Amino acid sequence: MTEYADNPVRSRFKYLVRKAIRENKLLEHHSKIPSPRTSPYVINDDLVAKCIDSHEHFSNEYAFGKFAYENGISVPKIHCADRFRPILSDYIISWFIVMDYIKGEDLTNLDGEDKKDAIRQYRRELRKVANLGIFPGDSGFGVNAIYSTDGRLYLIDFELWKFGTRNELKRVYDAISTPLPRGYSLKVYDWE
Repeated sequence: MTEYADNPVRSRFKYLVRKAIRENKLLEHHSKIPSPRTSPYVINDDLVAKCIDSHEHFSNEYAFGKFAYENGISVPKIHCADRFRPILSDYIISWFIVMDYIKGEDLTNLDGEDKKDAIRQYRRELRKVANLGIFPGDSGFGVNAIYSTDGRLYLIDFELWKFGTRNELKRVYDAISTPLPRGYSLKVYDWE
């Protein structure tokens, strides 16, 4: 199922992930209230580790993240994925994915020209995703995308992506083809 890195590399990533968890280095801008269940852990200035406690969600995150990256979609590069069992409070995280750390802003925090540019890039990336036959489950505008400090938009969080039916893909195309409403209402882009 997964193409794991060589053992010495994987062991090093496991060590770095465990260290980030022990030090509780949660990525704070990822969600309003950082949580081990929703926020990645910062490994260093270049990498984060997303910990996932569901094998199905892990499989989707890994497979669709790699597939999207290899097909030119603007997503963080995945470096390693593996299973491990560090105990955190009252539950166990059993999978992790190490990927590039994208420094930037959530789309809902943008305004002016940055927001217009982000919307243009968001539509372009979702069109590329849909052209691959993928339905990005929870990707309403402002959700699961980061506008990086260098002005590039990245799609993130692929846990709910799937190969879509014709009707699902039509909903994506319709949503990204809708003219921008005054004030850029985010609800227009929610197709769930």
